[in-house]
Amino acid sequence: MSSDTQTQLENNTEHNDAVIQALLTISELLNQKATPQVLYQKVHKTISKIMDIKNIAIALYDENKQEVTFDYVVDEKDGERFIGQTVPLGPGLTSYLINSKQPQRLSKADILELQKQGKIEYALGTLSESWIGVPFIKNDTIYGVLIVQSYSLDTIYTVEHLKLLTFVAAHLTNVIIHKLFVLEQQMIKQELRQNISLIKKQNKQLESTMSQLKATQKELIQKEKMASLGKLVAGVAHEINTPLGVCVTGITNLSHLTKGVQTSFKKNQLNAQDLTEFLEDVGDSCSIIESNCLRAADLINSFKKMAVDQGSLNIRRLDLKQYIEEILHSLKPMFKSLPHEITVDCEGDVTLESVAGAISQVLTNLIQNSLVHGFTATTKGHINIRVTQDDNEIVMVYRDDGLGMNEDQIKHIFEPFYTTKRNQGGSGLGAHLIYNLVTTTLQGRITLESEVNKGVTYTIYLPLTVKYEKPKPN
Repeated sequence: MSSDTQTQLENNTEHNDAVIQALLTISELLNQKATPQVLYQKVHKTISKIMDIKNIAIALYDENKQEVTFDYVVDEKDGERFIGQTVPLGPGLTSYLINSKQPQRLSKADILELQKQGKIEYALGTLSESWIGVPFIKNDTIYGVLIVQSYSLDTIYTVEHLKLLTFVAAHLTNVIIHKLFVLEQQMIKQELRQNISLIKKQNKQLESTMSQLKATQKELIQKEKMASLGKLVAGVAHEINTPLGVCVTGITNLSHLTKGVQTSFKKNQLNAQDLTEFLEDVGDSCSIIESNCLRAADLINSFKKMAVDQGSLNIRRLDLKQYIEEILHSLKPMFKSLPHEITVDCEGDVTLESVAGAISQVLTNLIQNSLVHGFTATTKGHINIRVTQDDNEIVMVYRDDGLGMNEDQIKHIFEPFYTTKRNQGGSGLGAHLIYNLVTTTLQGRITLESEVNKGVTYTIYLPLTVKYEKPKPN
């Protein structure tokens, strides 16, 4: 054996020993606790002992956004300025590498040929004399890329270099996956913080509206003289309980999902699909909670309208016929495009001292009920308001010839929250509000007669004079 051959064998043996030692060192590094950037530096330094790597880049890949983020970069020309930058994937060498899902070793001629064939539109690596790219891949999913390149003919990478970097990339893949997992966790935590902040804000608003509801309920209880007062409270609770129950369920579901993600994370069992599903569930839960909080607020606002503030009610003398005509004039835009007709019959001069606003609201609600519930869209309806004076009270008879009501509807019509059109947005507060205004504010009484397809007749008895005692101080 010649001395040159002997020297070559010794050099090969030394090189193989160096490669084996480098691979062992990299395996040990992967088991150490260190940040990805520190690990990348150590791996780069270790590989550089067995191959010339002056230019290296490790980038994370987001398939959904088609973006790459440079996590580690060392380059003779650009230095480290690209570290941390996120750029669109683009039709270059990195895109070619990711789409191929295979390690690639390219010379300058290879790169130019790819560009000539239209497989890449431009070549960021055109100045490279030698280029190697290896994907971080697991279960056919690309998580990032490892790229090394040489700008000098003195360093041309071989197939052995490609194998070495492929081995390194295979072992770094778990590190990359963990890095992406950490980033996703940070995004989840940020979104959760935002969602929790939103829920807290909505809870404060809900607490405020609930306080207003309690105040309104207190006023209703003080004024209410109906035997069905208990049903009013139950009705309020029932109407509000549904959206609140949905909100509680949504928040509970969010808590359960969060605990599940935390458990999976601690066990290292959380994958990208689980995270995606979790984010979708969080978004859906927040949307449901928001819509039901708004629904509860809308219900509360409608309940507030039921309360009549007697402390601000003004009593004045009214010419009832003239006042009714004024009310109808103000309501004319509501039914002027409809075929229905309203007439008023009033015997002589009928005057009384009463609460004008309450009388207006009673008649407005009665007319609205006829238009919404009594008349069909194709039938011409008739409404007649007849006013007479009997001894010391006024009798007002309101009659329409609409669809009428059956016995069960008549029985419940003045109860709170009873409506025949709940599925069309009816709240069931209109007739109940009429009853409260007549019996409390106007200090009168009201009766109802009706048959199916024969319309309704409300008879309202009002005193000639409404008297209020000044409220006692608390």
